[in-house]
Amino acid sequence: AKAYCAKTNSADPIMVRTYLLSVMSSAAGPFYFIKPPGWNPHPINANTLCIVGTGNSKSPVHDRVIQPLMCHANESIVRFIQMEAKFRAQLDQRKLQVEVLRAEVRRRKRKNEACGEVEAELAALNHNTPKPPKLRPRRAGNIDLEGMVRQLDGNNEAIDFLTDEGERFFSNPLMRHPA
Repeated sequence: AKAYCAKTNSADPIMVRTYLLSVMSSAAGPFYFIKPPGWNPHPINANTLCIVGTGNSKSPVHDRVIQPLMCHANESIVRFIQMEAKFRAQLDQRKLQVEVLRAEVRRRKRKNEACGEVEAELAALNHNTPKPPKLRPRRAGNIDLEGMVRQLDGNNEAIDFLTDEGERFFSNPLMRHPA
């Protein structure tokens, strides 16, 4: 916190610590879980809100502290692109295998040969289709309900709302509750 305060003029150390706590919670959340007896595991998190007046270096502190998460997000995109390419290759390979097995079933039926084992292999191949990878960016600044539901479908998924502007957070449609 002291290093960030030294690099950013007029940054309040408490504000810096709050930002650091948010970022550390975001970084550790996917790896550590709380599992009360009889409950499903839940990723750890620390909800923080820091209200600071105008001109108190919120944006420079935010930009500096958030850099590791931004690097991780960029690396996630690269990994996703690689996984997507691998997935497409698996689909192409599977498609070829299905065509070969179907041709073998047709050939065996024409010759009145037993084709039960080939049909079983084809059924197993059709049953075990690979699932497409998902890009799951944890950091969200402006997300709607549909985007949040899509983002959270999975096992122990989470979204981090990290912003240096409270207006973005509170004007988000997810924050509006009917009276």
